[in-house]
Amino acid sequence: MSGEFIDTNVFIYLFDETDEYKRTIAEQLIQKALETRSTCISHQVV
Repeated sequence: MSGEFIDTNVFIYLFDETDEYKRTIAEQLIQKALETRSTCISHQVV
C-alpha cells in the first residue's frame, strides 16, 4: 500500500474550536485526502 497516513490528531483538530489555524489545516488535509484517495488511516490508530 502506498500513500500517506493521517493520524487521529488531525480529526481531533477538525473539531477544535479553540485553534482556528489547526482546524483549517486539518480541513485542508482531509479534503485533499478525500479528493486524491491517496491517504489512509492505520488500523492500529482506529
